[in-house]
Amino acid sequence: MYMAYGWPQVIPLLPGSQRVVYLKLAGRLLLVVSPSHLELWGSSQQRVRLGKYMRDDKSLREEGENLQAVWSPDSKLIAVLTSSFFLHIYKIKFTDKRVKPGERQPSELCFATISLLLSEQVPFAGKDLSVSNFVRDSKTMLLGLSDGSLYSISWKGEFGGAFSIGSHPSASNDDRLLSYTLGNGLVSGVASPTLASDDKFSTKPAIVQLELCTRSKLLFVLNSDGQLVVCSVNKKGLKYTESIRAEKKLGGDAVCASVASEQQILAVGTRKGMVELYDLSHSISLLRTVSLHDWG
Repeated sequence: MYMAYGWPQVIPLLPGSQRVVYLKLAGRLLLVVSPSHLELWGSSQQRVRLGKYMRDDKSLREEGENLQAVWSPDSKLIAVLTSSFFLHIYKIKFTDKRVKPGERQPSELCFATISLLLSEQVPFAGKDLSVSNFVRDSKTMLLGLSDGSLYSISWKGEFGGAFSIGSHPSASNDDRLLSYTLGNGLVSGVASPTLASDDKFSTKPAIVQLELCTRSKLLFVLNSDGQLVVCSVNKKGLKYTESIRAEKKLGGDAVCASVASEQQILAVGTRKGMVELYDLSHSISLLRTVSLHDWG
């Protein structure tokens, strides 16, 4: 279900769609990814399926069901990671056949074909890792891994590899993250004014969610311990992974987060059932906290 012109619209997905893996709105288009197929819909008042891609039984058996997905900013490519850690990249191509709404005004929507461009197993398959959702820009996608690292993949299907987030040390601010070197030579962030022992922080928390604010050039990394780490991103994009730096941490009981990039607002859900709203345009300042009482 989605909201169009203030009214709820229900989309009749194909039979067997027991759950939705990914749902994304882009202009007048709506992409729905289920475990076994992809559907492209018009998101206006016209409930029209513009295109679909059905995976066959062999593909599902050998490469696993769709697990995570992300849509490119230009709405031309779809990346899907399967449960067996295969990366699928699909291409959307619009045809000249326009949708006929049954009205005098011609529709701006055209039917589309969705085709598979690439299917390749990711290098970290078989390492007993779980993954977060994707974030992306026009060149690069990032995934969070359960070992606390991030993984970079290009829209061309090139695997950039895993990396840890660097940090900017600051002894004068407890809110900052200090860096120390792990045994593998990577750098990790420690939320403390003093450096902790390697034994205590040898195991990094899993990354469970990523959010990206393209306007503010900020990446938000939610860890399984409830810490939400705010990272700066190179103005040229996610491709420059060495420039991703931990800048600040928020709270310690976060369970989910969502970014309104255009409005530059971050919403953080907590274990206490409250939602914290932050203004990203003014040094990530807390706007207000919405409690269960406020919800009524």
